[in-house]
Amino acid sequence: MDERPHFLTFGWWNLHNFAHYDADRTSDPRWPRLLAHYEAKRTVILTAFQELFADEFPDLLAVCEITREAARDLTARLPGGYNLAVSPTYPHDDGFQVAVFYRQGKGFSPEPPLFASAVEDVAAGTRPMIPVHFTFQSHVIRFVACHWTAFDSDSSREARERLADVLRRDSHAFLEPEVPKPGQCRYVVILGDLNEEPTSGIFKSRLVGRRDRESSHARHWRDTQVRRVRLYNAAWRYLGEQVAHGNPAVRGLGAAGTYFQDPHDWRTFDHLLVSSGLLGASPPYLDEAQTRVVPTPIMVGEDGLPRPFEPGKTRGVSDHLPIVGRLVLPEDSQ
Repeated sequence: MDERPHFLTFGWWNLHNFAHYDADRTSDPRWPRLLAHYEAKRTVILTAFQELFADEFPDLLAVCEITREAARDLTARLPGGYNLAVSPTYPHDDGFQVAVFYRQGKGFSPEPPLFASAVEDVAAGTRPMIPVHFTFQSHVIRFVACHWTAFDSDSSREARERLADVLRRDSHAFLEPEVPKPGQCRYVVILGDLNEEPTSGIFKSRLVGRRDRESSHARHWRDTQVRRVRLYNAAWRYLGEQVAHGNPAVRGLGAAGTYFQDPHDWRTFDHLLVSSGLLGASPPYLDEAQTRVVPTPIMVGEDGLPRPFEPGKTRGVSDHLPIVGRLVLPEDSQ
């Protein structure tokens, strides 16, 4: 019998170029030059997970900048039994993917990846978004893990706008199906490195994700016509310092965003968006007090900032920090 509290725990993390060892790609700067380098990065990632989760590994863990082979390797090493959702190969696949690890026997099911190039004018090599459903009683939560096109260029911004449109339409179709199932309640949770700040116009005119929870409950008659859903973007709360100055518990492990970009520039590119149904007073709902950006000692360099892994160093995993969180579930949902 499962005696754990009735929570659904989740996490998101950009692992920064976590590629498996491939002797044919050792000249590629994103791939490890030696098998030992791959094994060393795998070790620091697993150590970071242990620091982050201790003995309470999440029910769903989504990551990006990982190759399929590295993801399969991690799946076998995560405690408690996990399955893996990742896209099949596709044209101009660069190897680095979004992957979702989800706990076995807990009501999860993988869904077809969202290949934006099939429905929108984006490059064929654009990474697909990975949906996984969690079903319990009459409730279905659609988790979608994303890593949108990077870089600050006109073409990259246009690609992100089109990806936002794909996700907007997908969320609307899921939350408001043409043929609703009687009695079924549906929710959306979007996790990802979207390479945009919460202030971006994308979250105003494309994939609506506002800073206040109340806005997600608002409705307008045009919403259905334009296939718009109104979401709450918890990433607004990750802008700036996460812990007040003078808190003795911090001891240098703070965060002023989710991504540290040299030379000295914090950005909030990693997002958590939820639909209004998860913002009520009755389960299921987002336990936002337990949903946060979390650095741990192995993730940061001597300067206390998140640093990518470098062979020969025992600290540093990624220039991004992870988001961890949980949903409160009805008592008889397990």
